[in-house]
Amino acid sequence: MERVSVIELPTDQPVPVIGQSGGRSAQAAMFLSTRGFRAVNVAAGTSAWVGSGTPIVSSMVEV
Repeated sequence: MERVSVIELPTDQPVPVIGQSGGRSAQAAMFLSTRGFRAVNVAAGTSAWVGSGTPIVSSMVEV
């Protein structure tokens, strides 16, 4: 997974934050929000996304 510096994140649009189940991403979204970013936690994370049958893209290749 590629790490992105907070400095590189946009401040003029929402920043989606997603993790496996939504717990740590909620903490990360709160961290970013306290620093002026419009962070949005993706509820239930990738587990719910994959479980719903919604396609995912990994490394720019659909899986």
